[in-house]
Amino acid sequence: MLPLVVVAVALLVQAVFAGWTFWSVGVAAETGARHAYLGRDAEVAARASLPAPLSASAKVRTSGRGAVRVGARPPSLLPGFATPRLWATAAAGKGGG
Repeated sequence: MLPLVVVAVALLVQAVFAGWTFWSVGVAAETGARHAYLGRDAEVAARASLPAPLSASAKVRTSGRGAVRVGARPPSLLPGFATPRLWATAAAGKGGG
């Protein structure tokens, strides 16, 4: 029974890491898009807004239209196990409302 509980807790923690990573790359993409809209360096802004554990695996892509795409790998509980990169995209511009 105990090994099952350990596995369940490990999966839950890994899911929390994935959620935190997805939220963080979303915030970074929005920050980068805002900076791109203002004519500033979107890549630098997006990277600066990421938490330190995600910075090493971060990829930032910008488009000529102001869209910013940020991806990072969630931390893994198993050393050497590469988790899939999670991506978020954002673009700033005139609102419709």
